Amino acid sequence: MDEPKGAGLIGGGVARVLAVVAVGLCVVSPVRAEPGAEAAPASATGSPIGGPGSLDGLWNNAIYTTVRTGPPNDAPRYTTAEGEPIPMLPWAAKVYAERLSTGKDYPDDSIKWCVHRGMPTAIATSAQSPIQIVETPKLKQITVLYELFSTFRIINMDRPHPAHPVPSFMGDAVGHWEGDTLIVDTIAVSDKTTIMNVIPHTDQMHLVERIRLTGPGAMEDYLTIDDPKTFSKPWTMVAHFKRVPGMRMAEDICQDNTDKF
Repeated sequence: MDEPKGAGLIGGGVARVLAVVAVGLCVVSPVRAEPGAEAAPASATGSPIGGPGSLDGLWNNAIYTTVRTGPPNDAPRYTTAEGEPIPMLPWAAKVYAERLSTGKDYPDDSIKWCVHRGMPTAIATSAQSPIQIVETPKLKQITVLYELFSTFRIINMDRPHPAHPVPSFMGDAVGHWEGDTLIVDTIAVSDKTTIMNVIPHTDQMHLVERIRLTGPGAMEDYLTIDDPKTFSKPWTMVAHFKRVPGMRMAEDICQDNTDKF
């Protein structure tokens, strides 16, 4: 089929965090059960440690390194969280292959324009760039602050998507709690963003995250991607994080890096 509008997408990010093409910049789990199937971690008293308020604080890549999206043991460079091939439709597979064939990280040409990676790649954190989660119940809002590009993401809690959301790099995100798990539903992601810095998508992409603590100081973001114009079925990514006591966010202005290009 013909390549849909938006297939020539822009990847983003700064040169210092692009050690590999992959969204990798996160820690990825091996094969695991369906999200939510495991019991919530418990404190020493046996009470759950997750739920509202539990995600507040600074988080970073759980092992401070860059890895592929799928299981790390001899898996293809790009796989789902369960180690399966990403189910791209022919047009998307063609764009993906062309980008990989350039011999360099695809986003390199756009880094100089200081374009943020956007969703869903934004769920990944680099070794150098932590995130901070701020839960604000009075505003019915969770804010994710990114050191990378000094940007942010807003998750509106317990409310529906607007009837006609304006496409944006982070998309329109709404969330609610189900026990110890924060469920985040995101639509209206601009087709100028990419998946894993190289895979295209259309404006029909729908993201569902299940974010929860997996232990004291440990967090998992299990993401399902559904875009019937790009993929033959929904598929998954997963990122692991750890708390970073004592770390402070720093300003990162992309313009400061333009002399490197």
